[in-house]
Amino acid sequence: MAQASTAAVSLAGSPSLRRAATPAGRHALDLDAGLLHLKLRPARLRGELVSRERLVGRLLDAQDVPVALIVAPAGYGKTTVLSQWSERDERPFAWVTLDADDNDPRRLLSAIALALDVVEPVGWEVFEALASLRPDGATVALGRLARSLSRRERHVVLVLDDLHVLRSRESRRVVTTIWRAFGAGLQLALASRSDAVLPVGRLRAHGISVELHTADLAMTRSEASMLLRLAGIELTTEQVLTLARRTEGWPTGLYLAALSLREQCGDRPDVEQFEGDDRFVLEYVRDELLSGLPRAQLEFLTRTSVLERLSAPLCDAVLDRDDSADLLPRLARLNVLLAPLDRRDRSYRYHELFAKVLQAELRRREPGRDAELHRRASAWYAEHGETDLAIGHAIDG
Repeated sequence: MAQASTAAVSLAGSPSLRRAATPAGRHALDLDAGLLHLKLRPARLRGELVSRERLVGRLLDAQDVPVALIVAPAGYGKTTVLSQWSERDERPFAWVTLDADDNDPRRLLSAIALALDVVEPVGWEVFEALASLRPDGATVALGRLARSLSRRERHVVLVLDDLHVLRSRESRRVVTTIWRAFGAGLQLALASRSDAVLPVGRLRAHGISVELHTADLAMTRSEASMLLRLAGIELTTEQVLTLARRTEGWPTGLYLAALSLREQCGDRPDVEQFEGDDRFVLEYVRDELLSGLPRAQLEFLTRTSVLERLSAPLCDAVLDRDDSADLLPRLARLNVLLAPLDRRDRSYRYHELFAKVLQAELRRREPGRDAELHRRASAWYAEHGETDLAIGHAIDG
């Protein structure tokens, strides 16, 4: 199968922009050519990578489905899967890596239009509207781009990576309008830590999306073994199974485990020493999952980390609050390694390594608070007739 081309452009590389935009017009787009080149190409991936053939195969089999969703927390290899897919697919890929600036709909539209324009011109009138000083320039440009998409002749995959950074209603409307305007042969591929940007329920109900989620992206034992070998760690089958189980197949967790084991002295690394409070895991989770959370949400996460299973009544009792029923599903949708245990949003649990990190954060931020939380949990379980759990929390408390 022929390898696909992936759009990586500069301002000068856009056919429609060369025709339509004067230097003043390009300046009006407010896009730096060097930064734009980085936005409109896949992220540079490190070294040798584990093949995600089973996931790429599912995406290749779904070429006629309008929307491909890859939704999982940080570190599950969403960009890697997209990159490996683009190498196997015959269609060209127009790639946009999103950032916080794309909450400005004009900037978002400019990047998307330029990426698509390299594959097939979207029309000078789109860039004319984007470069205009009219207050409704972005709205006009969106309408013109939507009409252009419905008339396109070349098949193309438009990748929007890091979709979760879009928080403004206007930019989210841009994405929704674009997928609705896609005609036959056009596919929108979205990678995100959250599925809150698009009407996922509607897409699923109409059968117009293919989805990969956390459980799909979790590495199998053989994939975990390959990742560890590529990272320079040779382990027995039993040791690989231990790490795969402890990390729950989280690719970044496995890689961090390899880094930790490489620092150990001796020829036989001890996988039992790798826990969620390992400094490599702590630093990654703090930077990627916790740093952007509001203080109230972070406090909720750290204090409930003492619980093996989370439910709204239990969290309310332990934390002396009354809004856990609203907060738990909201945090789960943010994909901070908090997973529902049922389809009714009644019970949840933390990823094992994530729970250990949160517990370490709780001890650092609020020394001694964990004992009080365990005692409250013990009292709640005793009141509800769950003696074993009550005893366990009483001992921990």
